[in-house]
Amino acid sequence: MIQPGAAGLTVDVAATMAGLTGFTLNPLRMWAHLTGAEDQPLLLRVDRGRLTAAVTRAAVALDRPVRQGSIAFPHGRATAVLPVTGTVVRVPETVDAVAAAWPRLQVVPAAVAMTRPTLTAAEITRAMTELAVPAMSAPVTVLAGAVTVILLPAEYGPALSTAPDGTGKLRLKVDMATLTAAIRAAGHGIESPPVDATVRLVGGTPQVVAAVAGTNLDGPASSAAFLAALTSRSRTVSVRLVPASPKVTTLTARGWQITEPISTFTTQFPVNPPRTNNIKMAVATLNDTLVRPGAQFSLNATLGKRTPAKGYQLRHEVARSE
Repeated sequence: MIQPGAAGLTVDVAATMAGLTGFTLNPLRMWAHLTGAEDQPLLLRVDRGRLTAAVTRAAVALDRPVRQGSIAFPHGRATAVLPVTGTVVRVPETVDAVAAAWPRLQVVPAAVAMTRPTLTAAEITRAMTELAVPAMSAPVTVLAGAVTVILLPAEYGPALSTAPDGTGKLRLKVDMATLTAAIRAAGHGIESPPVDATVRLVGGTPQVVAAVAGTNLDGPASSAAFLAALTSRSRTVSVRLVPASPKVTTLTARGWQITEPISTFTTQFPVNPPRTNNIKMAVATLNDTLVRPGAQFSLNATLGKRTPAKGYQLRHEVARSE
């Protein structure tokens, strides 16, 4: 709402009344003064600077950003977000309209520029009916090798989204990193992590422990199959398991040519329950520690923070012989 006075819209009363009153000897003017039959248009003053500032302030409440329609999948349900057309007040044209209409009109339509959303409400409704609602209607069975995992809508929903294709149709999308994490959480042991080769002491002699290959879910190859399963009758998808190679191979470990321990250390200490426990915990961690060629050994890095959660106990410290 714009207040005319504050917006620089005023009636010049003195200029309007000039000639309607005052001394005259003209008979026609005198008769018009006596009968009140003379019409005089209002003389208006428009301060365009103040009016422009007032319209600009009012436009803040009228401007509306465009909102693209989409479909969200929170809490195991499909929820439509309908599109909204964006509007921006065209200030110069609106200033002209107000100046031309005042004071005859109390309501002046603002001149606006509209930005229409890419997708229509009808397309959002179609995608909800044909894709989103069926996708979230029941669990999905995931087959990975010999393991079967049942995923609930609330578990795979965070991996779903929608996006328009080249024809303007809304399509389902799946984020395979999120979906793979959901499959892993629901099916413990569905993957087997690779195990690096290492060297351990066996009977006092270093021996290479061979690396073990693992298996991982093949996310990219399973994306289309999972989307197809969401709207199929069986709601079942088979995902591939692909080999996962260890970072340190058996050949690499043999190439280290570790033939003897670098050092050993033995100490005697009196029994002190907390301290004795902590020493045992630390020794268990340090035993068989492998220092690879070119690497540097760090006691703190190897032990990590000594906390009760790891089994360490609190004890008194000796400081300055006190």
